[in-house]
Amino acid sequence: MLRRRICGCSDHVFRCSFAASAVAVSAVAAEAGGFYSPYQSATAIGSAFAGASARADDAGFFFYNPAIISALEGSQTFIDVRGFVPSVEIEPSRAVNALGLDVTGTGDSGNLARNALAAGSVSVIQLSEDITLGIGSSAPFATDVETRAEWAGEYHLIRSYIVGLNVTAAASLELAPWLALSAGVQIQRMENEFENTAIIPVGLAPPVEARAFMKGKDWGIGAVAGVLLTPRSGTRIGLSWRSAITHNIEGTAGANVPGLPVEHVRYDLELPQTFSLGIDHRVSPDWRLFAEAQLVDWSRFRGFDVSFASGRPNELRPIDWRDTWLLGAGVGWRVLPSTELTVGVSYDTGASEDGSGSTLSPDANKVLVGAGVIYDAPGLGRVSLSYGHLFVEESPVKAASLASGSLDGSLNGHMDMAGIGYTYEW
Repeated sequence: MLRRRICGCSDHVFRCSFAASAVAVSAVAAEAGGFYSPYQSATAIGSAFAGASARADDAGFFFYNPAIISALEGSQTFIDVRGFVPSVEIEPSRAVNALGLDVTGTGDSGNLARNALAAGSVSVIQLSEDITLGIGSSAPFATDVETRAEWAGEYHLIRSYIVGLNVTAAASLELAPWLALSAGVQIQRMENEFENTAIIPVGLAPPVEARAFMKGKDWGIGAVAGVLLTPRSGTRIGLSWRSAITHNIEGTAGANVPGLPVEHVRYDLELPQTFSLGIDHRVSPDWRLFAEAQLVDWSRFRGFDVSFASGRPNELRPIDWRDTWLLGAGVGWRVLPSTELTVGVSYDTGASEDGSGSTLSPDANKVLVGAGVIYDAPGLGRVSLSYGHLFVEESPVKAASLASGSLDGSLNGHMDMAGIGYTYEW
């Protein structure tokens, strides 16, 4: 796409909007606090993550607390597939581009988020009665959104892809029947790609509008740790921590304008650490209660400071986020010796202080309601099925910069999710 418009404005505006200066914060976190994604286990969705850091129904809970593998029996592999059907839209109330033109009439974003499938696996090896190893895959930071090509906020966002794929390996040591400790490493491959419409100066000719991009990738490493307490039979308390990871992203930025060079860029992406506390308490042979609290310290993330290999001034895009909380409660009911039903509800706070966000995260408070079934198939293994519906509180969206203009609007959204998990003991 290349659109040419004749505009009467001062040249300093054109210089500020050169090439990809607006794409550094052009991301929307699809239905998550910041762009953290807790949806890493099909079984956990069935209780809306309540008790996720303490439950040991299968190895899928390894993501939430690596120490839970000490409560599993024998060596086993858990695999799951999760499907997501989101509906997320930004409805503009006022939008002005960098040239001062009102572009509100170009309309809403359309559905930002695509239907998606995610798969994961965890393998557990019991080395001895006291030592267990676990290794699993996940994508704890992930968003992939795309708007209509022309809309009121196209100068801020057209495409955003922020995906960190993790492999986590940890060992868990059972020090006593009531205490297990775990520690390990997480290795993450982060890939980013941002696109938006930018106004590009072309010498003495009128400026043009073109699709601008910035993309890059990096590898990072961090740590994980967990504690599993069993103060009495039928009661587990889990505490866990996943470390922060800082990525030094290297990539390219430019725009589809003939003759315009592609620049090499660098920027840091500071991902938060997470803390979790969960409880799984059996009140009778057929009933148990779950509770969960998770903290993500998004206040560590301060935005982007993009440097250019050409030596031109850095593009600084500050982001002011607060820490987010997820609080959940749920219940499990064993309806048959081989079958348990679970239900739960959780509340997840938005990352922005005032409930609004830039187009990096038009964030909001969210409520997830989940239900699931866990079935032990004789001779075949354990199967879990789950469904969840995410309600997103309507919230304002505010974005403004010299290069992109300003956008005011509101975020509306919801998401359906379903998953199936399978455990095979070997």
